[in-house]
Amino acid sequence: MKKRFDTWWRIVVALLLILALVPVVLVSGPVMAETTSPTLRSITWVDNDSDGTINVGDDLVFNFSESMLTSTLDTATELNDYLDSTASGTADYGTTPTISWNSAGTVLTVTLGTGEAISGGETVNPEATVTDEAGNADATIAPGPEIPTPPAPVGALKWWHILLIALSGLIVVGGLIVLFVLPRRPPALPEEGYEEEF
Repeated sequence: MKKRFDTWWRIVVALLLILALVPVVLVSGPVMAETTSPTLRSITWVDNDSDGTINVGDDLVFNFSESMLTSTLDTATELNDYLDSTASGTADYGTTPTISWNSAGTVLTVTLGTGEAISGGETVNPEATVTDEAGNADATIAPGPEIPTPPAPVGALKWWHILLIALSGLIVVGGLIVLFVLPRRPPALPEEGYEEEF
């Protein structure tokens, strides 16, 4: 009887231990499994003043693959240091940019400030200091997404426009030279024996 009691007691204790560990596994499991590094997926430009160029007051919207630790990009210094673009200078987004995140922490909107150096076509590759909420460093593949290039203004001259204009000018000049500059052909002399009537 005692042996049977010992066996049941051990089974009960084992079940209690298993049940006690279930909440720990459920709580810690997702945190331990989150090892995916975030990436910067795309950048969009919002032309707030509709002037066709990227300048102060326009928005650049950065889309990340997962929820980011927003505190790594919430000041002008952090933005210019950790989200540095290929634009020249040290304050690509200006010295007074406005920074805002969506509630999910996946979309960063930057309103360009005074002294911004973005013109379009630059690429952005976040520093490893930029992390997701689990602390995984950014793993965007170089050179990173490109900041959109503003479209050429309507009526802007292309290289082939200039070439056609130059060729047309050469043709006109050549024609004028032929007509007015080159010596004219002398008039034909009268044939021998021909007498002019008076």
